[in-house]
Amino acid sequence: APPILLTRAMKRLLWPFILTLFSLILFRVESNNRQRREMLKQAVKGAAIGALVSNTQSDVANLCHALDSLRHLPDSSFESSAHVLVFHDELSQTQIDYLKTCTSRFVRFPLVGYSFDTYFPPGFDPNEEIPNWTKRSKWSYQQMIRFWITQIWKHEALREYTTLMRLDSDACWTVHTMFSRDTMLPTLAHDKFYHANIFKRDTMCQDIREFVMNYVKTHNITPKNPRLYQQVLEMTDDKCPSFYNNFEITRVSFMQQPEIVQWHEAWTELPPFGVFRNRWGDAVERFMAMALFATPDMIQGKFTHMPRGYQHPCRQALL
Repeated sequence: APPILLTRAMKRLLWPFILTLFSLILFRVESNNRQRREMLKQAVKGAAIGALVSNTQSDVANLCHALDSLRHLPDSSFESSAHVLVFHDELSQTQIDYLKTCTSRFVRFPLVGYSFDTYFPPGFDPNEEIPNWTKRSKWSYQQMIRFWITQIWKHEALREYTTLMRLDSDACWTVHTMFSRDTMLPTLAHDKFYHANIFKRDTMCQDIREFVMNYVKTHNITPKNPRLYQQVLEMTDDKCPSFYNNFEITRVSFMQQPEIVQWHEAWTELPPFGVFRNRWGDAVERFMAMALFATPDMIQGKFTHMPRGYQHPCRQALL
């Protein structure tokens, strides 16, 4: 009997304490969520979600699914959510009208400003050169890489935005992203660059190491991220480090710094034209750029997996 009486007494003593502790935890969580929500409301005013799409019907249909899935992002409940920029070369008015129905967000449709079939860097002859990678048309894949490395950061459509989240047309968000580690999606709080911190190995690496070493020497660069740069030093022509950059959020001003612009131009607009001749990828370029120009505290991605609910390629209802 005494032990039972003691246990009941302990419960009577502990129960108010447990209720108080639980209430404090709930208050703290709710308070943090309110703070994050207010931060996101302020940050989202300068945020944009950027996509690049061709005029093929399957790409347009897939992008519609991707746009619809943006309702799972934290800012979707706000009266004013992040705008969407759908960059394109030749969408029809019918396709544009259709894509507008795919999301409640404000959507703009800026033209890329040049033809993927005719606009190439001076000194590169697309008729004489033969690509080592082809998708859709002869040079369309390389032109897509060029757009995400160089051309997008020059585009006047970014003039009024501070951050840009990339959205590939065949990606999607499948569940609501709660106010947790991804609380600021689709924007950034303070950092320059957010990515899924998944290192992968690319195989299209021919001559990249030599290119980077020469660039560092010529421009007298001291790499700002020694840990990433060490992986650059260890790369080979058939294995190089890269980010999984189909998902990334970037502060626009960072990419528009003169030293970054010059770096981008060297990748896509000048000899050896590695993007066109060897299909140097934008994911590899991002890794190299972060190694050279971004201190560790500028990179927000510290997770070993994609943000919750993000899929690329999307496994739901893609055509």
